[in-house]
Parts: sequence; C-alpha cells; structure tokens
Amino acid sequence: MKDKVRYYRDLSETGDCVEAIHLVYDFLRWAETKTDCSHVLLADLKSLDLIESEHLEALFDRLFRAASGKRA
Repeated sequence: MKDKVRYYRDLSETGDCVEAIHLVYDFLRWAETKTDCSHVLLADLKSLDLIESEHLEALFDRLFRAASGKRA
C-alpha cells in the first residue's frame, strides 16, 4: 500500500518484533505532526503468517490499543 498512502512507515524493515514494539508509539507521535492527514492505518498483523516470536503478543497488544480496538 506504499503507493496508495500519503505517508508510509515500517515498524521494522527487517521484521524485528522487538524493534516494532519500541517504535509503535514513536511513529504514532510522528503521525500526529502531519497536518495534511486525517487517518492512521495500522496493519492487522494477526491476519498475516508471521514468524513466531515470544514478543508477537506484546506487539499485537500495542497495535490493538493504539487503534482503540477499532478495525477498518
């Protein structure tokens, strides 16, 4: 979807779950500075086949909380 959105950020370009956990809120704060956007879309990672990691549930939890439990 990179070519369909105004701004795009990867939580981790290497797929590192721990890096993504640490960057979620930083990226959301960054998104708040964009005055020409009205929505932030977060990937539904639960629907993807991801490599198992002991940290996946923590990442899912942060994304769920960041989205206030809403799905589009």
